[in-house]
Amino acid sequence: MLQPDAFQRRIGAACAAEQVSPEHHVLAHIERTLEAVAVAEKMRLARGVFTAIEMDRSGARAQKSRERPQEACLARAVALVVGAGFVRLRQGARWSLLVAYLVVSAGIPPLIQPHLAYDQTADVLATHINPADLIILETGWDDNAFAYEIRQRLGYDASIIRTLPWVNDRVEPIQVVSQIGEALQHAERVWVVNWYQPSQLLPYLTNADNGFVSILTTQASVGTDYQGRFAYAGADDHVMIQGFAQPKLGDEGVSFGAELILREALFSASVQADQPLYVDAWWSVPRSLALDYSVGVFLLAHDGTVIADYNGAVGALPTSTWQPNQLQQTRYAIRTDALSRGTYELVMAVYHYETPAQPLMVNDAPHLALGLVNVR
Repeated sequence: MLQPDAFQRRIGAACAAEQVSPEHHVLAHIERTLEAVAVAEKMRLARGVFTAIEMDRSGARAQKSRERPQEACLARAVALVVGAGFVRLRQGARWSLLVAYLVVSAGIPPLIQPHLAYDQTADVLATHINPADLIILETGWDDNAFAYEIRQRLGYDASIIRTLPWVNDRVEPIQVVSQIGEALQHAERVWVVNWYQPSQLLPYLTNADNGFVSILTTQASVGTDYQGRFAYAGADDHVMIQGFAQPKLGDEGVSFGAELILREALFSASVQADQPLYVDAWWSVPRSLALDYSVGVFLLAHDGTVIADYNGAVGALPTSTWQPNQLQQTRYAIRTDALSRGTYELVMAVYHYETPAQPLMVNDAPHLALGLVNVR
């Protein structure tokens, strides 16, 4: 640091060289000093913005754990305020605060807000659903998160109906069924995802007079964050998932020999290559049977080669135990993950396991053609 007399000599020399007065030189020096301070302040603000950006990146990572969008926006605003205040602290205080933050963060689980395990529900649905199926969410304020995770997991824009817009009207609640009647009428299969919200759809779909038949009931965990958290409100620690089909069951069906009658078969005309093709079938027998029959459901290439199939029991119970004219429903799954993209023919055959080469004839053919399936 210059001593006062040395500082004065330097100013005098500079003034003589530049032919200006000492007062003018001092003013110029002050201006340069202020400019340097301004640059330093800009750098401090830049560091603050950088800190805020880093905190915002942390908020983005938290978003991957399915934080709500409005919370992410709030996190950005808080990050900017905290970053601006952080750079205004003295260096020692900043280090102390940083160390305290690291110590506290190490002992706190990386969770900002508890959330449902929406992805587990999406995984369960993905193992049972076909692209043409309708999904109805009765999940309260979590419906958008459920819809997002389901579409992400399925990989396509699934047909999803949120019921919250109608049930959330506290002044004049609206009946959900009356609002989605047309969608239900045209859906062959419907999946209801229910959690925390009293269901209006399940009483309607379980009423046989409305033409729907239950095909599957399963559940998914809400995750450790929510288990037991809402027990006081009567909520379960799992998400209920129920599937229904709307078969067109007439008095007639397709006879396999004189033994079994296929009353209806529902399947999707399009399926993704990494997801199973599900065939829901309804059977009956005109009389008691002595044998237990098996069914084969096949996907055929253009040359008739079998490239994927399901072979197993016709129903959940052996056919020798079926009562005459009693409806039997079952579901068959054909894996498609090894298939090339393309269109295949779906056929069905019924046989006894001791004589698989002698299937029951149907319309003078060894198998029944159900239709075409596009694997995409």
